[in-house]
Amino acid sequence: MSAWPLVPVGDVFSKSEESVLPESLRDAVTYLGLENVTQNTGEITGNVVTEKPSEIKSLKNVFNPGDLLYGKLRPNLNKVWVADRKGICSTDIFVIRPIEGQAIPALYGYIFRSARFNDAVLPQLKGAQLPRIGWSSFAELQIPLPPLEVQKEIVAEIEGYQKVINGARAVIDNYRPHIPIHPDWPMVVLGEVCFFKRGPFGGSLKKEIFVKNGYAVYEQSHAIANDFSEFRYFVDEDKFAEMHGFQVRPGELIMSCSGTMGKVAIIPDNAPAGIINQALLKLTPRDCVLGVFLKIWMESTNFQESLADFTYGAAIKNVASVEILKGLRLPLPPPATQQAIVAEIEAEQALVAANRELIARFEKKIQATLARVWGEEA
Repeated sequence: MSAWPLVPVGDVFSKSEESVLPESLRDAVTYLGLENVTQNTGEITGNVVTEKPSEIKSLKNVFNPGDLLYGKLRPNLNKVWVADRKGICSTDIFVIRPIEGQAIPALYGYIFRSARFNDAVLPQLKGAQLPRIGWSSFAELQIPLPPLEVQKEIVAEIEGYQKVINGARAVIDNYRPHIPIHPDWPMVVLGEVCFFKRGPFGGSLKKEIFVKNGYAVYEQSHAIANDFSEFRYFVDEDKFAEMHGFQVRPGELIMSCSGTMGKVAIIPDNAPAGIINQALLKLTPRDCVLGVFLKIWMESTNFQESLADFTYGAAIKNVASVEILKGLRLPLPPPATQQAIVAEIEAEQALVAANRELIARFEKKIQATLARVWGEEA
């Protein structure tokens, strides 16, 4: 049981009926569709400022700072935003206003996004193809209503946790490994320091050749996630031997060559024996370069930007582009210096990784606080 009374949404909030034809607006306006509200997080994405409102068709809802915008179409997506500005939005979004003196919008943004509330919404949906909830059903759903002073304390607690999460995310989003280049280091081309092998094209890896157990098939997802704990496909011993040139060994690098371009991973010592598929490029470092040093350089901004010069759409261009890739230049310090650089950057990356753990811990704190509001155990 909640420590505070549970009351219908309609006792605390009203649905705004204010609407406008965008063509009647003269100045630039913030316009939000459901696609502009991120799932579960209550954040805004995309360009939401429209310079020419006349290009927006049909009647739209008006919202003001402090209003809650709740996606009533497919509400299982949990799209809820607390407005920090004036604007207009799709009619697939409820504009919900707190009745004066009843509720602090910031708290109920979290409550309306909580799993407990979403579970209560889903049985009220109408329409199989375009499931949505009507206001009358929404207004009857029960929510906890602490006193205003307690609401303020809860918001301050949650926002304190959120600031830590935002700071940790900023570290993760902005960190990029950097190699300070000394003028005495020789510049070499990538083709001088490693061997290249592009994944097999054509029908070499049709699904009908796969077996339940055997030698692993390395996919693009392994390079992107740098995770080798799970494999979907396997080939038998004969196919593995036939494709010996595509086999991977510990210490080799694999790079994604389609979709998410340029993600690089090193095959660890405990990775299973296997072969690369057509979406990967394999790089085998020569003795003059450490694989980890090479990976760090390939993750740098300079290398990643250069990929745009020889990609087409979402995929790398065939063999000719591999030749271009071989010609990219990189600094090559002595092995001892490479080791020192790797040690320094790995220490930095450990600190960055700790921020991921920090995010997870503080997200749990937010959930525990909301569980307390609902009267549930954390």
